[in-house]
Amino acid sequence: ETHGTAAVADDTFDPPNEPALRDSPWAAEVLAEQEELPGTVDPFLGYRMGSKSSTYTNVVDGVRTSYQSEAPGHKISVWFFGASALFGSGQRDDHTIPSEFARLAEADGIPMEVRNYGRPAVAMWQELELFQQLVASGQKPDLVVFYDGFNDLAWQMNIELSTEPTNIYAVRNT
Repeated sequence: ETHGTAAVADDTFDPPNEPALRDSPWAAEVLAEQEELPGTVDPFLGYRMGSKSSTYTNVVDGVRTSYQSEAPGHKISVWFFGASALFGSGQRDDHTIPSEFARLAEADGIPMEVRNYGRPAVAMWQELELFQQLVASGQKPDLVVFYDGFNDLAWQMNIELSTEPTNIYAVRNT
């Protein structure tokens, strides 16, 4: 009973013991794989994701490996952009948001080719810049999904970072 006071949620974050991962035998290995993701500093994007090959986390030229539909027919190309939640931090390749999207579409007979351009610790403007660079290079998807909000809001609410729109890497390197 709270008697007029709001219950306060526990704000500690302990990934291996979070409810979504607690009973998952693969969780510790996934989290260890994702401790160090390959990337190089980029003045516009914050960083460019490189390539990584491991049991549960695979990235090829900045695109996280995703489940691909086997449904017959012309595949609809869908690109996903976002930060850690979209990338699938703590999750296996075949169970990220883009992978589950492709799986659900396949169950409805809709063939999809998804690309997961998610990168931990980025803001939406950096994702838009990456999207513009990809389109300018001649690549074109049928549909684009941006899944954002947390980093953009959190960084601007943390006055220690900056009072201007920024990215966490620019502030750390100054």
